[in-house]
Amino acid sequence: MQRPPDRKTEILYAAAHVFIEKGFRASSLEDVAEQFGFKRQAIYYYFASKEELLYEILSYSMDVHEATITEVLASTRDPEERLLELVRSEVRDITTREVDGEFSILLDREIHELTPEHREEIDLRRRQSLHIHRDILDELKRDGRLEELQTSVAAISLMSLVTGVARWYRRDGPLGADQVAAEITRIAAGFLLKREPVWTATGLGSSS
Repeated sequence: MQRPPDRKTEILYAAAHVFIEKGFRASSLEDVAEQFGFKRQAIYYYFASKEELLYEILSYSMDVHEATITEVLASTRDPEERLLELVRSEVRDITTREVDGEFSILLDREIHELTPEHREEIDLRRRQSLHIHRDILDELKRDGRLEELQTSVAAISLMSLVTGVARWYRRDGPLGADQVAAEITRIAAGFLLKREPVWTATGLGSSS
């Protein structure tokens, strides 16, 4: 995992771990301070409430995600390259920027604990991300490079494939971050992109 850049972000990582371990409702700001050795004043200096702390965790997670999207879109105009690099980079974010996928898990599991205004803001950002992925799939479909799929369903399935990594990947497990990213990218390419059949490419199966 990359080291948090400042004290506020360090608290976000610590709080995410507590919320995963104890559950959001059963946790308190004091739990965060006590478990990680922060002074209570430091927690309250940055966050007025537990809900605000959860909102900042999810907002930070979306900041990282959106920065990744922006970087990938700026790196190439080819939709296939964009799609595969997005998948690889998004999985890398989960396996290297997070601690065992805790931010991604909280985004799915605890978003309902936000105030209506905060929940709508995070939901809107998630929908915008989904639309970007769907737009790339739409372009591939127009180019004849996408399997015969409904792109909205394909985009949702793709996002589930990526974020699902958070539920099983562990830093001390047998698979490294780069290997996981490569494998998930191969899986995504396999079910989304049209590929020339083996028998056409190699001559296998052709009539003699």
